Amino acid sequence: MAAIATAFRAAFPDLRMDGTGTFSGPWGDVAPTGARATFSGVNIFRIRDGRVVELWNHRDDLGLMEQVGARVFAGSQRDPMGERADRAER
Repeated sequence: MAAIATAFRAAFPDLRMDGTGTFSGPWGDVAPTGARATFSGVNIFRIRDGRVVELWNHRDDLGLMEQVGARVFAGSQRDPMGERADRAER
């Protein structure tokens, strides 16, 4: 797996990936609006013995929420999945 990823990055050294989609299902506590959105993100994979053992994902959720018409509050607020994730941990 690591050799494949290394070869692919060597073949496409300036690779960037973007996502585009229609907000048609609930996202945490945010109801769908039918809006189209475009976003970018970063995925970091940790590979051990040729297998993915950890994945880190980061995207611009604030920009995404603004595009789909979700309410965005100034200051510190929980992310849309925060409360539901907290409840699941208890």
